[in-house]
Amino acid sequence: MTSPRLVLADEPTASPDAHGASEMLALLRDAVGGGVAVILVTHDNTVSARARREVLLRDGVVEHEISLR
Repeated sequence: MTSPRLVLADEPTASPDAHGASEMLALLRDAVGGGVAVILVTHDNTVSARARREVLLRDGVVEHEISLR
């Protein structure tokens, strides 16, 4: 698929080195800028701090949801 409307990213920065993780986040940011919805799952607070919106799930239940920008 070359023109997705939605990207699901499960821990996309977990395995790459710091440079690779930064490149991955830049690609996802560019996708959002191009109108693609990105749902990213992470345990890394520095990654989640870049998000526009945060939804915290605990034991499968939404614990809180906030708009960050």
